[in-house]
Amino acid sequence: MLAAVFYFCFKLVNSRFGKVLIAIRDGENRLRFSGYNTAYYKMVVFTLSAGIAGLAGMLFVLQIRIITPTMIDIIPSIEMALWVAIGGRGTLLGPVFGAILANAGTTFFSETYPELWTYFIGLVFIVVIVFLPGGLMSIGNKLKRKRRSSDHEKAEQQAGAATDKHS
Repeated sequence: MLAAVFYFCFKLVNSRFGKVLIAIRDGENRLRFSGYNTAYYKMVVFTLSAGIAGLAGMLFVLQIRIITPTMIDIIPSIEMALWVAIGGRGTLLGPVFGAILANAGTTFFSETYPELWTYFIGLVFIVVIVFLPGGLMSIGNKLKRKRRSSDHEKAEQQAGAATDKHS
């Protein structure tokens, strides 16, 4: 089911509709002045996200077999925000990786340190926010930028050496 929802979201984000959503995120007023009805696009995407959340909730209950009021607590909400923060917001794969890593960490810390595991999760959240504000998915972008800048510096050095040779 995750693969089907992911594929649907991937197609949606890479369609014309998805480009309009990105434009709304980046500058809603500018898009509104261009003649787009941003309220319509936001209503549609909110409805789609509610449907996906409902599907996830239904599958969760089928997996767990019972739902109680304690499951609708602050800790599950914080964990979901942590998934996005660890993986990287603005991406589709980031929250999936974030959910896998956060749940593995939660399992490890809650088994190893039953009384303190929430503090460890909070510490991970703070470290990610401070040192990786774009999440784990931003590491690839940082490495690409670093590689490009080093390639650009090498090209400048080679151009400078060639100019010095000809002088």
